Amino acid sequence: MYRVIIAFLFIMGLLPAGAHATAGTTAANFLKIGVGARGAAMGDAQVAISNDVTATYWNPAGLSNLRYNELSLMHYALVDNVRFQNAAYGFPTDHHGSFAFSASLLDYGSIQGYDSGALPTGNVNASNKLFGASWGKQLFKDSKLSGGLSLKYLQSDLAGYKASAPMMDAGLLYPIETGRLRGLRLGLALRNEGGAINYNGVNSPLPSQVVFGTGFSALGGNLNLALDFINSKNADSHTAFGAEYRVFDMLFLRLGYSSESDFVGNGFSYGLGMRFAQWNIDYALVPYGDLGNTNRVSVGFRFGHAAQIQSAADQVEQSYNKAYAEYSHGNAVQAYSMLTELLQIAPWHQPSVELKAKIEKQFAEMSVNKDKARLDAEITEKFTQAKEAFDRDELVLAKKGFETILTLSPEHTGSKVYLDRIKNRYAALAQESFKEGMDDFAAGDYQKAKLAFQKTLTIQEDHPDAKAMLDKTEVLIVDASKRDEEMKRLAGAQDAYKDGLAAYRKNDYANALKKFEEVKTLSPDFEEVTHYIDLTKTSYSNVLFDQSQVHYQNGQLSEAVAELTQASQMAPNDSRISTALDIAKRDLEHKNSQDSQAMYKQGLDAFLAGDTEKAEKNWKKALDLDSTNEDAANALRKLDEKRAYEKSQQK
Repeated sequence: MYRVIIAFLFIMGLLPAGAHATAGTTAANFLKIGVGARGAAMGDAQVAISNDVTATYWNPAGLSNLRYNELSLMHYALVDNVRFQNAAYGFPTDHHGSFAFSASLLDYGSIQGYDSGALPTGNVNASNKLFGASWGKQLFKDSKLSGGLSLKYLQSDLAGYKASAPMMDAGLLYPIETGRLRGLRLGLALRNEGGAINYNGVNSPLPSQVVFGTGFSALGGNLNLALDFINSKNADSHTAFGAEYRVFDMLFLRLGYSSESDFVGNGFSYGLGMRFAQWNIDYALVPYGDLGNTNRVSVGFRFGHAAQIQSAADQVEQSYNKAYAEYSHGNAVQAYSMLTELLQIAPWHQPSVELKAKIEKQFAEMSVNKDKARLDAEITEKFTQAKEAFDRDELVLAKKGFETILTLSPEHTGSKVYLDRIKNRYAALAQESFKEGMDDFAAGDYQKAKLAFQKTLTIQEDHPDAKAMLDKTEVLIVDASKRDEEMKRLAGAQDAYKDGLAAYRKNDYANALKKFEEVKTLSPDFEEVTHYIDLTKTSYSNVLFDQSQVHYQNGQLSEAVAELTQASQMAPNDSRISTALDIAKRDLEHKNSQDSQAMYKQGLDAFLAGDTEKAEKNWKKALDLDSTNEDAANALRKLDEKRAYEKSQQK
């Protein structure tokens, strides 16, 4: 019975005053029900931190933070059959701020009716509807001060008795982004300002409020605190406090407290939320003592393209907050990497400079004390991430990771090795792109050649030939007549040049090289053919290298050495070829030495069997394989001495 009475009083507190009260008290107290589960979980302390479409309720100035179209839907299950629903849609514009429209419905369900003598008369239905249009904008170009305005219209219905009233909200919002108060936000909102609502002949004022709030963001945005001071018409002033902490970059844990005494309960509220790239979901639990717990769920959607491009300062600030968030989570190496990248773009950003210096000092101290194990663990984790990026062929990300490690640990061998591999990979990609450009150039497709040369320079800015070829290609694209001059300049070397290009396109590098060198002899000042000679040599040396590796694996060491020798003549600076040549020569010498010794033994067997001619033949082969085979050399000398002695005896 006690629970029923309290529930009745709770519901009556939400009804228009004319239904149960005398003049002088406020009506339509449901207007004080906040929108969005995030705000409810934080004790309704939102006036300074609301930055999405739910700002239509908390502080319309917060709409100035919208960058995408947003839709918010909320369901609030109050006591018994009372349900509150809200929907809001907002969108930003390029120059006129952000606009939003909202609609709320409070449905009381079926309520027992009473006559003037307090006798039951049957059930009646009651509901309140609220419609709103809002606007928010940064007021001055050189100031972060934002302002906002909401126009609202209330429709109330109680058992066929209707009432309506217009009203408005207004708000200001100012974030402090520099100095010691960095991260502090100040908000001021005026809610439900308007005339009275007349219900059944009784005028009652609307529940207007003046709210001043502060918010503070710390730990790179991972921690948000809010404190609101609410002054309500015909009601005691109260305070609201909320806290929010982000973990795993998408999960938010929330706690709130409100000192308002209008309803039963201990004033505490709880909740959590999950935020993804294009949508979020939030939940709030608000206990009401013997009435039980109330649940509030809201979802938000972001869609469309950003109507406003963030200013450079805003983007820098956002990047800094992400780095600080990583640092606050204990990921100092990752934070350092992000700050290094940020400072390359915005070296003037003092907070980033200070945080980077702080991390460097921290790591310097860790390297010489008991926290060295922690330093090693963080570097190992970063190295693993960078290696995984390398394995996925994400070379830019991998390079950044390894460079970060070397900044903090200059002697890290693994990072040095991988950076060398990345450098070689970049060089290979650049050369491959350059070859494609030369192929297209040779075919007369100058547009494709231009794109290939541009790609080459993107990969390797200092590529020795790509810039010259790009300039020449652009000239040929602009002036078609110069393409004819290009061929006329070849004079007698024209046929050889064409044959060289044809062979080159067929990957017949031996003939292509022969023809291009012939052109160079006939026309020494023809710079173009020099590029083709160099490119052909590079391509041919790669083909020879690949062939040599096949021969090497098959034990055909002589062929491998011959191919590698030829390849090294074409690419003398290719360490890969020179190293393979040294190995192949060493293995060939070892094999020849073994074969030479075997031939010596075969010759010795033939000599002992009396076949001196076969013995001589085998020993000579042994010396051909290994000129240092002293056994074979001595055997041949003794064989010559034996023959000379036998010849002298015959005389």
